[in-house]
This record gives sequence, C-alpha cells and structure tokens, in this order.
Amino acid sequence: MPFLNKLFLISTLVERFRPGYPRFAALLSTHFAFHNFRRFTRVRMRLLLRKQTEIAGLEASLDELDSRETRSLFLGSHSLDNNPERLQVLAQLKASLAEYDMMLEQSSKALAYPASTERDINSLSNWVEGTSCLARQDSSYLDHKDDLMNLTGPVDNAITRTESVVEDSMFGLRYYLLRVRANPRQPRSYFHVTTNMHLKYTPLSKMKKTQNFTGDEHILLLGPKWRRFCRAITTWLATMVLIIPVVLLDNIPSSTGRLITIVVSSGFFLSVLSLLTEASTVDIFIAGASYTAVLAVFTSNNISTTMIKAD
Repeated sequence: MPFLNKLFLISTLVERFRPGYPRFAALLSTHFAFHNFRRFTRVRMRLLLRKQTEIAGLEASLDELDSRETRSLFLGSHSLDNNPERLQVLAQLKASLAEYDMMLEQSSKALAYPASTERDINSLSNWVEGTSCLARQDSSYLDHKDDLMNLTGPVDNAITRTESVVEDSMFGLRYYLLRVRANPRQPRSYFHVTTNMHLKYTPLSKMKKTQNFTGDEHILLLGPKWRRFCRAITTWLATMVLIIPVVLLDNIPSSTGRLITIVVSSGFFLSVLSLLTEASTVDIFIAGASYTAVLAVFTSNNISTTMIKAD
C-alpha cells in the first residue's frame, strides 16, 4: 500500500483559512477545474434586448425628426445643424451605442468560455455539502449547471479524459484494498480530490490508517507525478492507435482485408481525434486524409515487396 499512498494523495492547506468564503476561495485557487462561475446568459440576453430596443427607438426618433425637418440646410451640414432635438437624440444614440457595443463585447467573451464539466461541478457541490462552509443561497449557483462556465478550461482534453478514467479505476482499487484490510464500522464521510478535482465519499476511519494529515482531512490532491503518468498513458494509447493498423496490414494477405482495415482504422482514428481534441472539421479532414494516405502507401509498398519476393 505505500506506493499507492505516495502516488495518490497530497494534503492541501485549504484548512488554514477560516470556514466560509475565505476557505472556499482558497479551495477555488487550488486548481483551474474549480474556476467555475455563472454566465448569467438569460439576464445578459434580456439586457441586450432592452438596450437594442432603446437604440431602435432612438433610431426611429431620429428618422422622424429628419422627415419633419423644414430646413434642408440642417440636413446637409452637421456644423450648421442647430436642431436641438436632433442633437439630443444623436448624443443619446452615441452613448447608447457605446454601452451596447461594450455589452456585446463583454457578453461575447463570457459566452466564449468553455462550459463547466459536470464532474467539476459535482466536486464543488460535494465539498460545500460536506463542509457546510457556505450558506445555501450562496452556493446555489452550483445548481445552474447549464449556465456555468470555466475560466480556463482543460489544458488538454485527451489527458483530462485519461485522468478521469485512470483516476476512478486506481482509486477504486485503492479503496478496495483498504476495505479488505480494514474493519468497517459505519464511519463518517471523507472527501478526496483527485487531479481533475472529482470529490467522492470515502470512509475516514480507513484513510486514517494510511495517511498523516496536517489539517482537517477534507481535501486531498494528486501530485504532478500522477499527471505525468496519465500523460504517458495517453501517449501510449495514441501510439497504439497509430501503429496497430500498420501491424495488421503487414499480416493480412488479401487485398479486401487490407482495404477494410484501412477504412476501419481511418474511421477509428478520426473518431478518437474528434472526441479527445478540439480540432475543427477541416483539421480532422486533413488529418484523416494524411493518415489514410500513409496507410495506402504502406499497403502499396508492402504488396510490391511481396510480389518482388515471389518472383
């Protein structure tokens, strides 16, 4: 068990801060996965619509003033235009448009942030529920899952997904081994946070047998070695996706079998690429064309080599 303990858990210093917002803010600062906030999309749209209607009304007023203007000279020169009503409407339009443009720019930035993952939201919800550091109304923003955004987003989607799978598997194994060694008795709940910040309940009495805690024993983080380990796994998986079709093509004698292998391998490669990355459709198409061309050239060369050996 020592290797699992060393690999899995590093205690945090969140408990140094007083319960409430000081401690909650300290928790949010520990990892980018916790930087989740509401977009207030519906309210933003409401304000934009209101400002849009306001500007449209001013525009209509300006058109009406222009149509009722009896002095054509005022319409032909801004410097000579002394119509006070029109000057007032233009000033209001300038201020309203400036505010409207700022609202559009700010809303565009807010809507461009990546959506928070359910895993990260559940982590924060579990922590708040377990520690009772915040009032219910203050933590209710976590209930608006469809309106939450993450300020940074995952560094690498492929590695993040690998971390999620490997983390759940390894923690389940660790929990099982601890359970076999321990004598469970309905202990109180314990939270742990892993690399991508997924909180789960674990019996605290079992954890005490393997950890020396410095604080309140509520938050644990995986260290950088674990992240490098997940990166290595991702690299090996990518290598297998690329190399296995080559090995298969080298051992399939029939042309039909090779063609089917190329089609299936290319489709699988593109599926993995689209699921694990944020590549655009054009990038995926180019990558697929390149990968298919490589497999086709390899197959062609392999056939030529086989024919030469046969002669």
